Amino acid sequence: MNNFFVIDTNNLISASLIPTSTSRKALEKAMTLGKVAIAPNTLDELLDVMFRKKLDKYFADNNERLIIVNIL
Repeated sequence: MNNFFVIDTNNLISASLIPTSTSRKALEKAMTLGKVAIAPNTLDELLDVMFRKKLDKYFADNNERLIIVNIL
């Protein structure tokens, strides 16, 4: 039996920005126990938010953002 987990955009952002966050722990556990299901509109929203100017200070460059998105 496959386990699928749905995680919303806010939790995905938190998980990618804060390594010690509860969101990160939940995402890692979900990835260990099964598969994370991300709807296309959630992925679109994630990309939109990740590339907002106000988040520039959290990322060294755009490649770092793309790596995070590709992991998901």
